[in-house]
Amino acid sequence: MQLDQQKDQLKQLTEQLVTIKKQQETTQKLVVTKKKLNKEVVALKTKAKQQKEVIDNSNVLFEQKSKTQHDLAVVQKQIATLSPEIKKTKKACAEFKSGNSWNWVSQKDCDNYEALQQKLSKLKAQESQLKQSLAMINKKING
Repeated sequence: MQLDQQKDQLKQLTEQLVTIKKQQETTQKLVVTKKKLNKEVVALKTKAKQQKEVIDNSNVLFEQKSKTQHDLAVVQKQIATLSPEIKKTKKACAEFKSGNSWNWVSQKDCDNYEALQQKLSKLKAQESQLKQSLAMINKKING
């Protein structure tokens, strides 16, 4: 009789142990799920903050974008205008340096060529900087 009681107790304890193990597994899954949800909440809060910033500063950002695009267009037009001029002065300078020019050319042509080259370099650097600024503004706008 005692043996039967002990067997029943053992069976009950085994069932309790199985139940406890299931509860532990469920708890672990819930903890993992909670951690994942917390990460998602943080990511969503960060994105919401960035979007709020864009909305709050939208007028300023779009003004900056417009001004930067305009400045970039102006610089690109200057580069396009300067390129044919540089080709002409380069040819004249090359003729002067070769010494067999049929046309009247001088050191002034080479100086002019070098000045135009420097101007072109500055314009290209400015163009690059404006493109970077525009990319950063677009990144802020698009989040």
